[in-house]
Amino acid sequence: MVYYWHMDSITYLQTTDISLAALIGYVEEKQVKSNNNNELSDYESLVRSIIGQQISTFAARRIFDRLLQMVHGLITPESITSLTVESLRDIGLSRQKISYIQDMGKNLIEGSINLEDLYSMSDDEAINTLIALRGIGEWTAQMFVMSQLGREDIFPIKDAGIRSAMGKLYSLDEVTDEKLIELSANWSPQRSLACKYLWQALDLGYFTSKTT
Repeated sequence: MVYYWHMDSITYLQTTDISLAALIGYVEEKQVKSNNNNELSDYESLVRSIIGQQISTFAARRIFDRLLQMVHGLITPESITSLTVESLRDIGLSRQKISYIQDMGKNLIEGSINLEDLYSMSDDEAINTLIALRGIGEWTAQMFVMSQLGREDIFPIKDAGIRSAMGKLYSLDEVTDEKLIELSANWSPQRSLACKYLWQALDLGYFTSKTT
């Protein structure tokens, strides 16, 4: 039996999953460093996630950067709700996404929602609370709880990258929810960290290098 609390998180994952251990070793060897040094406010994090829905990473970054310029680097409920729909349309935002981020901003100003409450909730409670907000789906909620709240045991099962990486890592003939849940159970309570390694491995071409 592996006693998780006697070892660090990375060693725990390497000990419990041989396939993942090789992947972690590859990523660590590449000395990948996180670029998440700039902390975002809760609202800013959700705005960025909404902007990125259903568009490429490049397009999302470009729109987000334009938005930052418009509000002089300060994305707050007040700064976003003060902008006109036309000005937001000009930087590439759809009317639907504009309504999402502005409505959320208005609700935060009025106090009908309080994102600080999420920090005292369980993972499932926080995710379900976020999903109840307009414009926030399950994936966006999970990303927020994982990255913004710093929760360690989140498994975004519908994430395309995670599904692709796990299918390749375990040579799955069929990538089903049931199989992914079964495999990811070995990583608990460090599923968030395992997912971050899977994403990094994809970016670094780990699976391509294994087949060449």
